[in-house]
Amino acid sequence: MQNKWLIALGAVVMGMTGFRAEATQHLVADSTFTIHGNLPGAPDGATVFLSNPNFSRDTFAKAQVHGGQFVLSGVLKDPNLYFISESGAPQHRLLFLDASQITLDASSNNLDQAKVNGSATNAEFEKFEPQFAPLFNRLGALAQQLNAQRGAPTFDSLYTLYRVKLDSLDAEAAAYVGAHASSHISSFLLAAHMQVRQDYDWLETRYDLLSPTVQQDFYGRLLAAAIAKAKIGKEGSMAMDFTQPDVNGKPVTLSSFKGKYVLVDFWASWCMPCRMENPNVVKAFAAFKDKNFTILSISLDKEKDPWLKAIAADGLTWTQVSDLQFWNNAAAQLYNISSIPQNMLVDPNGKIIAKNLRGYELFAKLQSVLK
Repeated sequence: MQNKWLIALGAVVMGMTGFRAEATQHLVADSTFTIHGNLPGAPDGATVFLSNPNFSRDTFAKAQVHGGQFVLSGVLKDPNLYFISESGAPQHRLLFLDASQITLDASSNNLDQAKVNGSATNAEFEKFEPQFAPLFNRLGALAQQLNAQRGAPTFDSLYTLYRVKLDSLDAEAAAYVGAHASSHISSFLLAAHMQVRQDYDWLETRYDLLSPTVQQDFYGRLLAAAIAKAKIGKEGSMAMDFTQPDVNGKPVTLSSFKGKYVLVDFWASWCMPCRMENPNVVKAFAAFKDKNFTILSISLDKEKDPWLKAIAADGLTWTQVSDLQFWNNAAAQLYNISSIPQNMLVDPNGKIIAKNLRGYELFAKLQSVLK
């Protein structure tokens, strides 16, 4: 399970675009740590490394072994998961490092079996792992089986089992966080949980239980960033403004439509599902354009000619904008658009009141609000 913790948490960190830069701006007060190590099986001159699995290219600290002893020390920004390894040896030892005077005894000559003392946070991690590692392991195995058995007769029963195990993880994680609100292991647990269930309402409820210190640690800041990102474009939130050029190069701003109901529609000429949905959007526009309703379409095209031809071919007579930056379209980036078609209905006050309305759902929603 140790390597799986590294993989899971590394995926969380790397998935948070720009998080590393933000992390360097909001660090808690620096503290120092020292690790006195006993590694009798290592030859004199061997190097011991302390590395951050979140940024695997970084060596956090290193020391040479002399007479089977080594000392690692440094400045610690946050309590965090690290691993200790020896040059040329395959084993490594996970350590949830905090600002402590720590002893590490690898007298068994296996670094991964070394005994660690002096760190309250690591001691808690060692109690935490046997409880949660089996749950994460089982869920990972079931997820692999589900991916391999899509369409198979056993898929439904396997999915039911997966949901049962996921609910069990939810319950145990919630109980742990509730009982350990001041523990850095709790923010770590929630970050790992986020990898298997992207339920940000659930996550925010548990995050709010954490003490202010834990909310501001490495994983706490990561969680806060993920929660904030998930709220972008959420129903009930205020639409974020943006400006893009229309087909004639004239800048158009979303807020200029304030006072009307606006369907903000992300599409592209090369997107077949978008083109198949366009007739429904055309019908909705024709039916409601005289009832304080309009559409603002943002294309993820990268060339102007195909964009203009698709507008003409599909009869899209409302305002069309694009910066022609493909998936790097600034408005799409602002709203974390990773697939199209997508849309959101914005009310006259600028609040998002519905998302991803298709076909009859779009017509029915407009009919209900444009009475």
